[in-house]
Amino acid sequence: MKENTRKILLFLYPTERSSPDTPDEKILLNFQQIRFLLPDLSLTGLQSLLFYLEKRELLIKHFLNNEAHYSLTNYGQEQLERQFPALSIARRNWQGRWTMILFLEAIKTDQNFRYLRGFLLKNGCLALNRGVFLYPGQLSEYILVELNSRYRQAVLVYELGECIVGDEQITIGQKIAINDSLKVYSGISKELNQLIDIIGSRKKLNNQQKVDFYSIYNRFISFLAEDSGITEHYFPQVEGALIILSKLQKLLKI
Repeated sequence: MKENTRKILLFLYPTERSSPDTPDEKILLNFQQIRFLLPDLSLTGLQSLLFYLEKRELLIKHFLNNEAHYSLTNYGQEQLERQFPALSIARRNWQGRWTMILFLEAIKTDQNFRYLRGFLLKNGCLALNRGVFLYPGQLSEYILVELNSRYRQAVLVYELGECIVGDEQITIGQKIAINDSLKVYSGISKELNQLIDIIGSRKKLNNQQKVDFYSIYNRFISFLAEDSGITEHYFPQVEGALIILSKLQKLLKI
């Protein structure tokens, strides 16, 4: 997924729900709001991109008071969650249970295993040790199909219970650099709060504030792409990806 596509789709990702039992409410943006997100893209370039995203069924167009608005399709949301696992409902509701994938052969002696290692890391697995990978929750259908079709006799997959010896939070925290996640999200959230407070009742971003907005959003996207989405399980008091995204959306509505 290219950068401009990610910027548009991510901003349309639903971050609020009217009640715990209802689906997340859709975000609607008009053409000018989307154009604000991509200041370096030409008018015709943005029109072409939106047409392409509609054709790919990632976006859907609505007309409200004769004005075009765009929202994320269910398929678009699924694709976005593959790009950014921290956003997915499954990761948000994760209860701390792991699935373990154990390689039965040495990685370095088999080209297929080197491919598998890259595949697992790309799809949200954590390399715990040589030939040992963890995945938060149940394996996705996408990963299971790959393992069953190409590695059925070469790996073992276990669903794990609770850790009874050792400190899971320290071990996992070191592997995914939880402290770094806390610092990055805390810093971005603080910057957003300051920006929202500065704008106050004016409800308008000046040129410098626009520069600040783009800087924050770019850093957020870069970090979100690397975020495993499990930091909030260990530190529920921390403002995570979804809350930060909702603050960014609030700024655009200002």
